[in-house]
Amino acid sequence: MQAAELDPKHTDLWDAFIDLKQSASVGWSSDPISPDSVLAWCRLHGIPRWRWRTFWAVVHHLDGVARHALKERSNDDHRSTEA
Repeated sequence: MQAAELDPKHTDLWDAFIDLKQSASVGWSSDPISPDSVLAWCRLHGIPRWRWRTFWAVVHHLDGVARHALKERSNDDHRSTEA
């Protein structure tokens, strides 16, 4: 798989996702990131209000992809122990 390049002007979106995912009670848990957490992150980091909806959409999407990947990995690990 080739690494995706991220335009430097959008790194704050990636930073929000990483910060929020790592701050979960278990850290990278399968629990979804809440809208309240995204809103709090935006406020804490001084993100303009007009960008909050974009932040939620991007973080929510990345979180869904990450949770799906964790679930697939867990299923693969489970299958390999059954063999």
